[in-house]
Amino acid sequence: DHVVCDTLESLLLNQQVRSIDFIKTDLEGLDFEVLKSSPSVLEKVQVIVSELRFQPFYENEPFFHEVASFLYADGFELIHLKPAYWKYRTTHWDQVRSGRTVYADCIFFRRPERVQQNTAEIASAMFAKQIILAKMVGLENYDEFLLEQHCANLTAEVRSELQYFLLQNPTDGFFLVRIANLIGRSPWGGIGLSLVCKALKWMQR
Repeated sequence: DHVVCDTLESLLLNQQVRSIDFIKTDLEGLDFEVLKSSPSVLEKVQVIVSELRFQPFYENEPFFHEVASFLYADGFELIHLKPAYWKYRTTHWDQVRSGRTVYADCIFFRRPERVQQNTAEIASAMFAKQIILAKMVGLENYDEFLLEQHCANLTAEVRSELQYFLLQNPTDGFFLVRIANLIGRSPWGGIGLSLVCKALKWMQR
């Protein structure tokens, strides 16, 4: 059977949507086809979240580096990825936790120098959107970095609103993360954390 497809640009036009700031795809190998189908839409996007593969699984699916290169050329940079692993069916495969990195959920942001090619007013709005989107996808460190780097370009009112927004609903385990960071900065903290991690992995086998 054949499936009739349409471009993202046409779909948005049919819904009378002029532009979007955020794209998330998880299309089992078709992510790149969607991203490259509508360059006029992509040029206004600030953040892209896509599932990309280091080992292509579907016919004609591109490698991770091909998509990443395409997006970099279009003004994006990789900020975060969450890899997934597949284990080979070896004799003791069920006794180990590690495996081969096969794909990752990748988060790309439009690069600052590309944002700054716009007028000051438009660039400020773009950075404000990026800060909000970074918070929404769970990048608490990056959203704060963006705010601190570009706060001078924002009005006092917008800056205050964003600072308040970033302090809301901290990530689960916030206090544990702070404790781990404090331990890690101590002279023997790295060794201590490493031993704890190894002990936990051994207990989970």
